[in-house]
Formats: sequence, structure tokens, C-alpha cells
Amino acid sequence: MGENNPMKRAELKAYFSKLFTGPRNPMYGKIVIAETRRKLSAHSKGKNNPMYGKPSPQGAGNGWASWYKGKHFRSLRELQYYITEIEANNISCESGQRKKFRSRYKNYDGTDRTYCPDFLLTKNI
Repeated sequence: MGENNPMKRAELKAYFSKLFTGPRNPMYGKIVIAETRRKLSAHSKGKNNPMYGKPSPQGAGNGWASWYKGKHFRSLRELQYYITEIEANNISCESGQRKKFRSRYKNYDGTDRTYCPDFLLTKNI
């Protein structure tokens, strides 16, 4: 939504802040203990996570996303790498954000995860 997001309007922010401040906040006065946090975290890991197996949404990554020469970049870091390494050295590449390039793995605690590379280098020109 970006700049069209109505919640970015100052008057709406102030209204909802006042509406849910103090005792009107559903979490007001409640203590979330470490055990509860651990259970909530375990409940949404791996295949239980609604984003499991899906590429990061467009717009995710360092708060910036845009297009450059017909390619979509999810972060300034990706764009910088593309310009300084790939483009500067005339390396041909394609986006790795496709289902066929996804890799499944288990992280250090055994949670199922997926990885999508930013770029797939195809050949050196």
C-alpha cells in the first residue's frame, strides 16, 4: 500500500493510539512469560509458518524495493550487489526467486526452512 496506506495519516495514527492506550489495550497488565514466548515461537516455525516454502514478498528486505533495468530488487543491498558485481563485470544472470530454485533445509534447531537465492548466474559474457 505504501503512501496510499490510510494508517500513515497522522490523524488516524493518533486516533488509534488513543483508542488502544493503557487499559483499553487488550494486552494491558498482562505478563507474557518466556515459556509462553517459546511456545508461540515453536508453534509458528517451519511448516507451521504461513510463509513456509514461499519466496519473500515483493517489498520485503531492508524497507525498500523497486525495479532497475527490468529486474525487481527487494533491497538496496541486492541492487548494490547487482550493479557493482554482476553488471560491472558483464555477468549474465536471472532472478533466483522462482519455485524451481527453492532449496529446502533444516536449520540448527531442526526447523524446516526454505531458501531462495537472489540471483542465478547463468554465464560470463
